Amino acid sequence: MKHFFIFAVALGLLFALAPHVPTLAQDSISYGDTVKGSLTSSVTTVSYTFEAKRGDIAVVQLIAAAANGAIGATLKVSDDNGAVLADSSALLVFGRLGEIVVVEARNDGQYTISVDSGRGGATGDFDVVLLKAEFLEPNKPVEGTASSTPDGQRGRYTNFYVVESRNETQLLYERLSGNYAPAVIVLGVEAGNNLFERIFMGGSLLTKGSITLEGSRDFRLVTVGTLGFGSSGRGAAQTANFRLILGGMN
Repeated sequence: MKHFFIFAVALGLLFALAPHVPTLAQDSISYGDTVKGSLTSSVTTVSYTFEAKRGDIAVVQLIAAAANGAIGATLKVSDDNGAVLADSSALLVFGRLGEIVVVEARNDGQYTISVDSGRGGATGDFDVVLLKAEFLEPNKPVEGTASSTPDGQRGRYTNFYVVESRNETQLLYERLSGNYAPAVIVLGVEAGNNLFERIFMGGSLLTKGSITLEGSRDFRLVTVGTLGFGSSGRGAAQTANFRLILGGMN
């Protein structure tokens, strides 16, 4: 009994004196979901898994909360073998209070989104938004809805469309209804599979217009919404219904 007591005390001291190891929280997310998370001094990485099909274009947004936000946190997406497919730390964008990356799923399977404290040891609250981009086909209209950012929230993108064309092509936009005048934004895929705004068309009087895109071997993404990812809105959320047509109008 005496030997057992000494062993138990020694074991307790071992755990007490062991170096602190940051913990990791993990959850799941699906296309269209927004999940909330927090980074603390003890939880320095939070991960979410999602299922994707080969060829899916998955867009992941990390948005710091308006109050006590995890500003400076980094965002990564990995496949089921642990290979990092996107890393927000590869591109530093000033003035954008969040991160946004894109991944083209190589295979059917499970993918992991990781939010960590980054080099600056960021702590605080955040949202992770997972969206699946819709492919635009030439001369096939697509309709959608966009909303402005309400008071007390960070801006975010709510829709994405894929443009693939090796030749110059036109993107036509028309606001169909609503009291909100969103911008049409074309994003390019940069280092680390970060998305960065490259072209935009907007203004409070905009009801329709077109953007001519040069040909590219790589896909581009289009979103309709608030210009300035991460900015706060004013008042209650406003909405608009819109139509996009790639390559012409029937």
